[in-house]
Amino acid sequence: MLWDRLLQANRSLPPGLLFAGPAGLGKEALALRLAAWRLCGSAKDSAEPCGTCQSCRLVSVGTHPDLHIVQSEVANAAADSPFAELGRRYLWAENTSRSAKPKSIIAVNPVRALITALLSHAHFGHGKVAIIGPAERMNVNSANALLKLLEEPADDTLLILLSSMPTRLMATVRSRCMRVEFAPPALPVAVDWLASRVGNDAEALLALAGGAPLSAAALAEYGFPGCRDKWLDDVAALASRTLDPLICATRWHQAGSATVLGWLHGLIADLIGLASGATPRRLFNLGCESQMRPLVGGIPSATLHELFDTIGRRRRILDGSVDERLLIEDIVIKLRETLTGCGQNTIQSVG
Repeated sequence: MLWDRLLQANRSLPPGLLFAGPAGLGKEALALRLAAWRLCGSAKDSAEPCGTCQSCRLVSVGTHPDLHIVQSEVANAAADSPFAELGRRYLWAENTSRSAKPKSIIAVNPVRALITALLSHAHFGHGKVAIIGPAERMNVNSANALLKLLEEPADDTLLILLSSMPTRLMATVRSRCMRVEFAPPALPVAVDWLASRVGNDAEALLALAGGAPLSAAALAEYGFPGCRDKWLDDVAALASRTLDPLICATRWHQAGSATVLGWLHGLIADLIGLASGATPRRLFNLGCESQMRPLVGGIPSATLHELFDTIGRRRRILDGSVDERLLIEDIVIKLRETLTGCGQNTIQSVG
């Protein structure tokens, strides 16, 4: 268990940790738990923060002066308290007007402000903890500023980087952190945990979320798998050309661009798998083989793979710098072209 390993290694932990793994596996929650334990006034002989001392209470409400969180404006807008409360402390450094679109990049000014804070004395005498995420959203200048801190760390300070795409981090930053890998839990464990929260749809939701329990729980909040069934009906209507792709895209966009593109990526993977004879158990849309199989006939495998790659590239640019509604409209149009045999040789590579 990651928590037990971190506690056992506490005395020998390096100044920098890199929590790496797919979204929805609890990287933020574990980082906050570790921070609370490090800052707790009475937890050094316990496996958990006490939850009652002044330090623990301040962490729980997001106002601890020795716990620092730097994240992009987009990530902060989506975060839950106390992560969001702590993250707002450094947003002023972006000098962004309230009318401007939230930024997905972590620029250099918030990181410089963080470094200044970490070089000062701890307010409570239990050290300082800083969490940066998503760390891959640091630009070159902010990553270089952080690198100097990792090379000459502040006294009694733990820095935790969170990343679902660690290969996009500067290599020199990665090399100066101890990497802590997050992987999906065993299916029975994840199903039991999720079933206690969402009921009988746990296994289907986990399939949709790639085994990530928190992502699966978020999908349940969006209305999955019922929403998925409606979307599959929409896909069938697109294939029969009885649904306008722009109307479809507008409807889907309400669930959020990341959710839509993630589901479409999985759908095309399923169609590729069904075309090659994959067993239903391995499908992303578990239990929906009968709805998907009629979509496969006659579509060249290369066309499906090309659309799969296109959607994957579009998912990687969902960073606040593109018009996501237009992006979804474009993908839905390409989906209809693929399913109806139109424009199969015109899918463009984008990145």
